[in-house]
Amino acid sequence: MADQTPNPASSPAVDVLLITHNFPRYRGDFAGQFIWRLARELTANRITVGVLAPHHREAAEREVIDGVNVCRFRYAPDEKETVAYRGDLDRWSGSSLANAGATLRFLRAFTRAAARETDRLRPKVVHAHWWLPAGWAVRQLTHKKGLKLVLTSHGTDIRILDSRHWLRLFARRAFRAAHQITTVSTWLQKELCRMFPALAPKVSVIPMPVDPGPFLPGPPPRNEIPVVLSVARFTEQKRLFDLMEAALILKSRGRALHFRLVGEGALKKELHDHKFVKGLTDEITLVPTMPPQELAEEYRRADVVVLCSENEGFGMTLVEAQLCGRPVIGTRSGGITDIIEDGTSGVLVEPGCPRELADAIESLLTDRQKRERLAQAGHESANSRFNPAAVAQQFIKLYALR
Repeated sequence: MADQTPNPASSPAVDVLLITHNFPRYRGDFAGQFIWRLARELTANRITVGVLAPHHREAAEREVIDGVNVCRFRYAPDEKETVAYRGDLDRWSGSSLANAGATLRFLRAFTRAAARETDRLRPKVVHAHWWLPAGWAVRQLTHKKGLKLVLTSHGTDIRILDSRHWLRLFARRAFRAAHQITTVSTWLQKELCRMFPALAPKVSVIPMPVDPGPFLPGPPPRNEIPVVLSVARFTEQKRLFDLMEAALILKSRGRALHFRLVGEGALKKELHDHKFVKGLTDEITLVPTMPPQELAEEYRRADVVVLCSENEGFGMTLVEAQLCGRPVIGTRSGGITDIIEDGTSGVLVEPGCPRELADAIESLLTDRQKRERLAQAGHESANSRFNPAAVAQQFIKLYALR
């Protein structure tokens, strides 16, 4: 994040107010980078932008960043601000009565903060990211104040509706309040319209932007032992145990490979233990999340990048890898099929099939020309479709500000 001006004394009206529970808390923070990129690119197009997000003890409550007016609302004392920036809010909030109570208090604080910030910034458009919590927090106030509401779903907020049907009543209210709805992939659009057919006329697909800044191609890696990289949250949905099984299959074939799994999450201990149980201590390394500049270096050092999720909302890490000029393998599931054209810009395999995944990895690692061809086509595709300028123009048209 660029130059910051703390505590603005006053704020003029803005064109768009972005409302989200996930936004960078400090320079180099990994959280919500794609929303920051959208805000920055809208500003570059002379669209004035404000952001409302939850506070965190490491963050300023108010600041102006590259012309973007950022407000982070307080919802508890520092030591109790534990609801936002989790990555597992749905599971955590239902794990105890205390957590459920904290989540409800967070939602009430979010709603009050949204009302205050819309009064202060007087936006023409309110753009809420995820129907819960942001969409729920603004569903009534935008109607009362006559504000245009755009609601974007990123994946988790739609997937939970299949396992928690009772939430559909609340989701329907949030989506019905929106004038326009976007999803980050075609698969999410289909899932949302399957659940709520009446919404179909106002649902469109617009991906989130990927900043090409740090994610640039480099020379081909020269690893003595080929490196297979996966960047993903350590959750069940990412199916990283499948990748470990693929590693075991390749080891049994005599393939010397090194797998680097970059991420954090609830399954970190299980993944750490699993590699010992499977005898993969030398083959697999778990790596903590890192700033984008360091992550770009990870991509460039990898021979192949893999994302083996099931029902992935989009698959941002695959786009980042493509921008870095690396060949990618993904699953034929969710939004990944929007990113990879099988055999042209990458390779698709069936989710939950470690042997097919192992075969795909082996095929790429033994065919340099194929790796180079897929990497070049993937880079061209990602650069043209997911760059911030192209994405911002789609949203500017949707906002109808010009």
